[in-house]
Amino acid sequence: MTNSELLAAISEMFDAKLEARLEPIENRLESLENRLEVLENKVGILETKSDSTERSIASINNTIFKMQQLLENQILPRLQTIESCYLDTYKRYSASADKIQTTIDDVDILKKVVHRHSELLQMTS
Repeated sequence: MTNSELLAAISEMFDAKLEARLEPIENRLESLENRLEVLENKVGILETKSDSTERSIASINNTIFKMQQLLENQILPRLQTIESCYLDTYKRYSASADKIQTTIDDVDILKKVVHRHSELLQMTS
């Protein structure tokens, strides 16, 4: 064997050994690339879901803001008006409650007096 054939044989042996040693590393790298690709897909899905969630939250916040405006501008003023009306009515009736009871008592006395006078008139006639 000549030197160049010997070098070629040694080179082929080194290439074969190197190939044999690099093959598991290449396999692991491919496996890592596949796993990384799967992770990238999952991250993409999570980003999509996150965007959707953010839009939903923005919509909910908008709805809440509109409800607050409705409460402040329409419902609360109306409730205050109703409350004021009922409070005024209560005060008016509360002030008259004693008068009503007094009037009822007076009417009862008048009934008794009229009944007594009717009896007396009947007796005199």
